[in-house]
Parts: sequence; C-alpha cells; structure tokens
Amino acid sequence: MWMLPKKIKLITSILLSSSSSPNQSSTTTTTTSSASPLSTTSMQITTLNRYAIKGLGPDTLTSIEITKPHETFPDDRKYALLQSKFDSKFDSTNPKWLHKEHFLCAFTKPEFMAQFITRYEILEDDDDDNDRNGQQTNMLTLWKRDSTIMNEDAIKETCPPIFGPVDISTEHGKSELSTFFSEMSGVTVKCVVAKSSKSSTTKEHTHQFGNTQAGIKSINDTRCIHLINAETVKDVGTKIGVPSLTCTRFRPNVIIEGL
Repeated sequence: MWMLPKKIKLITSILLSSSSSPNQSSTTTTTTSSASPLSTTSMQITTLNRYAIKGLGPDTLTSIEITKPHETFPDDRKYALLQSKFDSKFDSTNPKWLHKEHFLCAFTKPEFMAQFITRYEILEDDDDDNDRNGQQTNMLTLWKRDSTIMNEDAIKETCPPIFGPVDISTEHGKSELSTFFSEMSGVTVKCVVAKSSKSSTTKEHTHQFGNTQAGIKSINDTRCIHLINAETVKDVGTKIGVPSLTCTRFRPNVIIEGL
C-alpha cells in the first residue's frame, strides 16, 4: 500500500459559482495529508504539481497557499513557447486564451517535450540595494532524461543540466530559452508571458496558458486549477485496456487518492 512520504498541505479558496448571490462570500478550507496509509474512505491529496512553462514537466511542491478568488498555483503555466508563425495572435499587454496548437508543447511535440526534466524556482529579492528590489527571480534549469537513471531527482543530482539555471523573468533569460528550444526542436519559438500591470514587480500572475476555456466561459479568467482523481484514471485505464495509464498523463495540479 502506497504511503505519503511527507506532509502535504493545501489551502485553497472554495469559489462560489457565477450564479451565487453577490452577498455571499467565499470560504477557505484546509486539506492536510500526513504519512498514513490511504484507504477507500479517506480522500487525501498526494501530489501538488506546478507547470511553470506550458508543455514542460512539473515541479512537485510540498504545499501551496491560495488566498484570493480565481488564483491558481504560483506561476502555473505562466510562460509558454509560442510558435513564431503565430506571433500576431498574442498580445502580451492584452493576452487572450489560445489553443495549444499555437505552442511548442506536449500537444504539438509530445515525445520531444517529454525528454526534459524541469526545475523552476521562485526566488524573492528583498535586497534594498538591488535594482530588482521587490521582484521575483524565476530560475529555470533543464536536464535531459537518461534511460539508465529512472529517478528524476537522481538525474538532477548526478547529471549536468543542458540549460540553465537562467532567470526567465528577464528579457535576456526568455531570449535564451527561445533560442534553446528553437534550435533543439527545429521550430522557431518565442518565450512569452503576460506583461504585469505593475511595472515594479514580476509577482503578478494574471494570465495562464491553460488547455481549457472553462474559466473564460464562467468568470472570464484564464486561470484554473486542474484536479484529478487517481481512482478515476485507474478505472479508465482498465476499461480501455491501458492499465499503465497514469495521472501525470493529464498534467494535473492536484492528484487525489482514496476517493
């Protein structure tokens, strides 16, 4: 029986539907999982994933805190690799939802994108003497998978990265990432991100390069949280004859078990 190796805590706002009374307020709930066996009567959060760059692999987080309505995981799908032939379709000052066919991602080049292991780190800069005071440093590092080493953490510890670490919150960093993937994939791409309305900070995350228009249709917001039930995936895999089907195939933010 699988056991959760570490405590995972998720604090999230339960948002009212768009049809709720405007006088109603959102509530906050806390879900905690500890190192105890899963059971059919005990729903637990087992994984929290953040995909900072659309199409690349996730960072597995130990906890997140969401305190405002309509927020998503910090920097989840904040960046994307837009195919240059679609440059005219994206306006960083007024970004709109775009179908995944416009990007270099798991939809357009699944095998190519699957070969990379990702580490994305959000570093706060509070140095009063630094010109970037109050801004985030978003460090991206990439490794290539090694068929002889199955554990991703082991690859990060023993193998040199093929890219980074590079701060992709800067124009130089985004340019480096664009060049890297353009050369590696043979598809000319540009690393894009929505411009913050606050010129003094890069902390804002108001546009998410997600796969669904659900948020747009309900509250006119691209941001959402993708939650998946491991038992559902297991059941689907059995019924379609693919018992090896895993939750990560669907790139969720939250994986729950025991439900």
